Amino acid sequence: MTKKDENTLSKHLAEKQKIENRLEEIQVELDSSQIAPGAISKMGMEAGDARMRFESFISQYSNTGVPENRRSEYDRLESVFEAAAERSIAAKNKRNSLKNEQEELKQNLLEMRYQLAEGELITIIQNYQHAETQKTALIKTIAEHEKKKETIQQVIDSGENTINSLMEKRQDILANMATGINDTPTSLDSIDSEINELIVSQNTEQQSLDNAEDTITGLNALLNDAEQKAKALRLEAHEAVCHHLIDRANIVGERYSNAAAQLGQNFAELQALMNVLESVSEGDFPVKITTYDAYRLYVPAFSIGSPSGAQRTDGLLNPDQINVHSVVQAERDNLKEMGFVW
Repeated sequence: MTKKDENTLSKHLAEKQKIENRLEEIQVELDSSQIAPGAISKMGMEAGDARMRFESFISQYSNTGVPENRRSEYDRLESVFEAAAERSIAAKNKRNSLKNEQEELKQNLLEMRYQLAEGELITIIQNYQHAETQKTALIKTIAEHEKKKETIQQVIDSGENTINSLMEKRQDILANMATGINDTPTSLDSIDSEINELIVSQNTEQQSLDNAEDTITGLNALLNDAEQKAKALRLEAHEAVCHHLIDRANIVGERYSNAAAQLGQNFAELQALMNVLESVSEGDFPVKITTYDAYRLYVPAFSIGSPSGAQRTDGLLNPDQINVHSVVQAERDNLKEMGFVW
């Protein structure tokens, strides 16, 4: 897959994700307490109550007009009514606007198409499989280094135990020398030399352990990157396979739609021939060209739509959908042209 193809697919996935994110935001807004159905209903009732109070007040002065000493009450009730009505209308408009946007985005999401170039699907799948192989290899390598680290740690622990044991012997030698027992400085030199050699070895092993831990840390960072890459490529592969299947369905669906249209036409012709035969024979040829079951012929709908815009099939081919009358007339006209009149 070329860089251009990768960018095209990535752009497609980004646009799809953007729509999905917006749909989530819209749903959160629709579920909010401000414009939830219950809140809108409550605001509508409040606006209705405010209107009733305002109109009730006005009705008291329908003939004389509102006196000056009640003008402030009039203004207050009018202001409360208008504010309540505005809140109710604004909430309804907001909800309707969000619902319309939601439906439009859902439709856009359904209609989002990504046309795969020839061979692109295989390349996308291979890229994903390669990423998974790299991830698996890293997991195996990390496990090997964890085992190596464990072995080094065991050597260090064993060396530490040996050093502790030698230190105890050294303390015994020093104690014997201090009390005049047989131990000599030569024995002390020998055990000091052995301890020093072990310390050097321990330092070397500790460096190996540090290197192993650093290696594992680096490998885990690589694994994290590999997992993120494999996740992204899996999404691309999933999306590409789905579009491939839809493309295949559209190709087959076009043939299916054409076949269904032809089936309806042929069925109409059979119905017409049976109609004309019954009319001409006047009962002398009681032949049923089609059965009742065939008359109620069912063809499942092709609902995706085809790339060339072929006619979609309806769910049920019946007399309301098949114009048998025109075909009957054509058969009658054909017989008349042959000179047969009845």
